[in-house]
Amino acid sequence: MKFHAGVIGATGYIGTPYREEMRGAPEAARIVALCARRRDRLQAAAQVDGCSFITGDWRQVVDHPEVDLVVVTTPDRLHREPALAAAAAGKHLFCDKPVGADVGEAYEIWAPTATAAWRTTSPTGRATSRRSAASRSCSTPARSASSR
Repeated sequence: MKFHAGVIGATGYIGTPYREEMRGAPEAARIVALCARRRDRLQAAAQVDGCSFITGDWRQVVDHPEVDLVVVTTPDRLHREPALAAAAAGKHLFCDKPVGADVGEAYEIWAPTATAAWRTTSPTGRATSRRSAASRSCSTPARSASSR
C-alpha cells in the first residue's frame, strides 16, 4: 500500500524529519499536502518534497481528496482537533507523541480509531530511530494506547 500523506505541522522541529523519512521511502509514501503557519517555510518545504498543495489551514489537509494518511506533527497541545477530524474522515492517522495533553484527551483521540479498519499509530522510538517509527506507521494495525 502506498500512502498519500498530508503533513500538519510540516515545517517544524518534529514535522521536518518525518517528511525526510517519507521522501526516503517513495515506494511507501508520497507527500501530497503540507500545512504550517509560515508561508515561506511551506513554500521551501513544498519544493523539497515535490508537493503542489500547501496551506495554513489543517482542515484543508484533512479534507484534501488525495490525502489518505494524515500526519499530525504539531505542538502537543494542537493534536486533538486534526487527529479527531482525520479519524472522523476515515483517514489513516499518524500522530506524534504524546497523542494528547492528558490521558483523557489521548483516549478521546484513540477511541474512534480502536475498531477502525484503517491504521493509526504514534511513534515510540522517535528519538532513537525515526526510520523505524515511520515504518511502523505504515505497517502497524490500530491498537490500544496502553500497548504503545
